[in-house]
Amino acid sequence: MQVVAAGTDPSAGTVIDATLTFAPGSATTVAATNVLAEITPQVILDDPTPAADKAQLRVVHLVADAPAVAVWKDGGKKPLIKKLAYPAASKYLTLAPGEADLQARYISFDQVPFLRKNEQQAGFRVFLWNTGVPSTVAIYPNLTTNDEVMRKLLHDRRFRQALSRGVNRHEIN
Repeated sequence: MQVVAAGTDPSAGTVIDATLTFAPGSATTVAATNVLAEITPQVILDDPTPAADKAQLRVVHLVADAPAVAVWKDGGKKPLIKKLAYPAASKYLTLAPGEADLQARYISFDQVPFLRKNEQQAGFRVFLWNTGVPSTVAIYPNLTTNDEVMRKLLHDRRFRQALSRGVNRHEIN
């Protein structure tokens, strides 16, 4: 398999030149990873087996200069994936069908320009959260709670402002 820049003939030079074996009945994903000067193929054997009433999710870390990430769903108590490092792919995770809010944590600030550049094309949004520094205490309401009534309430700016005014900061500090 040869990968070249679009519109380029493989005889002029390839970006990736790899030999792959495809078994009958198999599904394979090939992704170009790393930085352009050191681009490499990442071959992932796909093995989706979703139940009729479930969905499956697989997360692939393809950013060479990014640290390992943890992936959380809907503000859950435990991550779906604890630590995924480049160039690994997670196992398929079985989920309930429908929309889900996913968070990738442990992403550093220097990755924000790359993420912002790709958010519209890739269908995600980047939010910058204040860390609470220099305060020693920061209280963040869980805006992604599974409780629909509480989620609607916490998404109301007036409620969050009232909550902020109702906190006795002197007593906390």
